[in-house]
Amino acid sequence: MSRKMLAPAGMPFTLADMVAALAAVFSGDEALRGFGRDVEAFSGQKHVFFFSSGRAAMSCGLTALQALHPQRDEVLLPAYTSYSVPSAVVHAGLKVRLYDLDPQTMSPQPESLAAAITGKTLCIVVCHFYGLPADMRTVLTLAAERGIPVLDDAAQAMGATASIHDTEAAKGVANVGSGQRKAGTAGTLGLFSMSRGKTISAVDGGILVTDDERLARALTAMPLRSPSVLRQMKTAIMALVLCFFLHPRLYWIPAGLPWLRLGESHFAPEFAVAGLTAFQAALGRRMLARLPDINARRRAVAALWRSRLKGDGAGCIAPLPDTEPVWLRVPVMEQAEALQEFGIVRGYPQSLDALDELKPHRRGNGPYPGAALLAEKLMTLPTHCYVTEAAVDEAVQAMRKGRAA
Repeated sequence: MSRKMLAPAGMPFTLADMVAALAAVFSGDEALRGFGRDVEAFSGQKHVFFFSSGRAAMSCGLTALQALHPQRDEVLLPAYTSYSVPSAVVHAGLKVRLYDLDPQTMSPQPESLAAAITGKTLCIVVCHFYGLPADMRTVLTLAAERGIPVLDDAAQAMGATASIHDTEAAKGVANVGSGQRKAGTAGTLGLFSMSRGKTISAVDGGILVTDDERLARALTAMPLRSPSVLRQMKTAIMALVLCFFLHPRLYWIPAGLPWLRLGESHFAPEFAVAGLTAFQAALGRRMLARLPDINARRRAVAALWRSRLKGDGAGCIAPLPDTEPVWLRVPVMEQAEALQEFGIVRGYPQSLDALDELKPHRRGNGPYPGAALLAEKLMTLPTHCYVTEAAVDEAVQAMRKGRAA
C-alpha cells in the first residue's frame, strides 16, 4: 500500500477546534443554543433541531410528518442515493417507493416522480448529490399540485444555492419564496448532515430546519435521548483522530483497517437516535463559521479537476443553470477502476431497487435506468483541503493510463 494516500472526502479539525469543543463540555447547553442561533441565521428558517446523526434526523423528521398525516406511509426516494436514506425511512416504520433520476444531472426524472405518487405518499425526498443542487422547481410544482410535503435533503450540499421561482401554490406547500435559495431550505423540511465526509463535520450529527409551525411542534414533542457518556468519549477520540489521520501521509493507516469500513454505505435500519452533544455543537459551530472558505476552496479544486478533464473522455456531471454548487466531490461518469491512492472511488455500488435487504420494505416497481447507470459508472473525485494541483495532475495521468491499458 502507498504511504501517501488522499481520503475520498473529509474535513480535518484543528487543535483550536478541539480546545473550543472541550471547553464547551463545561458550558451546559450554551454551545447548543449558540449553534442553533447560527443555523437559524444561516438557513433563514425559524426552527432548528439537532440529532446524533443525519439518518436519525431524517427518521425523526419523517415520524413527525406522519404524525400530521397518519393515513400516509410511503416515502418517495431517488432510486440512487446513500443507503442511509432508506435506512432512515425503514427505521421510522415507513415504506419506500422509488423514482428515477436523470443521470446527466442527478435530478429527479419528472415522469418517473409523477408516476410514483399515490394516495399514500407522505413526502418526496430530494437529494442534492455531491454538493450539486438538484432541480427543485419541477419537484415543488408537482408537490404543490398534489399537496405533498417535500423533504429537502442537503446532507451533501450545505451552502449550495439555486434560483427558484415558485408559483403561489408552491409557496403554500413548500414554504419558499422566489429567488436564490440555499439547498436544504426549499422544502417543508430541510436536512443537513455533519458526518465525517460532509461539508462541515462534528464527527457525526444531523440538523433539521423548518418554517412549518405544526411540524416544529411535532418535532419538539418528540422524546430525544441524551447522548451517553461513552458516546461523548468516543466522539472526542474520533475528533482527535481526524485532526491527524486525514492527512495524505497518514490516511493510509485507517484506510488499511478493513473493520473501519471507511467510505462504505450500508443499509442498516437499526440505529440509535439521540441528541447532539455540546462537544459536537462547538465543533459544528466553528465549522459553520468557516463554511464560506471551505466551500470556496472546494470550488477551486473542482475547477482544477474539470479543467484538466475537459475533452478528456471523462463525463463530468455539470451543474444545472442558475445553481452554485459546493462540490463536496466531483462526480464523473467513467467506466474505470477506482484509484484509491488519489481518493477516486466509485459511488454507491447498487441502485436501491437492486438492494435485496430493502425489498421487503418497498412498494412499486421500476424500471429505473438512470439510477442503474449511475450505480454502474459514477465515480467521485476529492475536493477537500489536502487536494493539491500536483495531486490532481498526477491523478489525471493515472486515469489516462487506466483508459489506455
